Amino acid sequence: MADAARDLSGTVISPLTSSLLKAIVPAAVIAALPFVAGRRNLSMRDDIGLVRSPLLGSVMWLVLYMICMLTTDILIDWRGPWDFTPWRNQTIAVSVLRVLGVGILGPIAEELVFRGYAQALLKRTPLKVDGSVIVVAIGWAALHYKYSGGTVAMLLVCGLMLSAAREATGSVITPTIMHTVWNLYAVW
Repeated sequence: MADAARDLSGTVISPLTSSLLKAIVPAAVIAALPFVAGRRNLSMRDDIGLVRSPLLGSVMWLVLYMICMLTTDILIDWRGPWDFTPWRNQTIAVSVLRVLGVGILGPIAEELVFRGYAQALLKRTPLKVDGSVIVVAIGWAALHYKYSGGTVAMLLVCGLMLSAAREATGSVITPTIMHTVWNLYAVW
């Protein structure tokens, strides 16, 4: 049970509870963000960047990100082996919730909070655009502190790419798609 999920007190929680939390927490963040942004006078469209992404720019960023994803996986094997045993040993509900939470809702929530909300707020400070890209990428990489140092360093580079894609396309949708593709690859 070394890989068992634990709550904040260290108590082992069931796979269903763990997977349910991985879906509920980001869903709650996504639902709350418009209210939080509104209290800071941030527009979901203009500041957060909830606008249509330019197709060509989005495809370019996605291809670059996938090259980074696959190259880093080959070089440092951050993903680990293709072992489907844990999936076969879980119920379909656990598997669906895990993919929904980690592969879809998690990236959406993280991108709205980091590349949308935080980056918009930081651009209003003396940091401006370049500083906000760097600070947001550092903060996002730090969120993944449980991983190895090499993986966190790789995630810092990924965070810089996600933040740069947000600025280059003017849309939080582009980095959200990039992040979702990465997580869907990683979740297996």
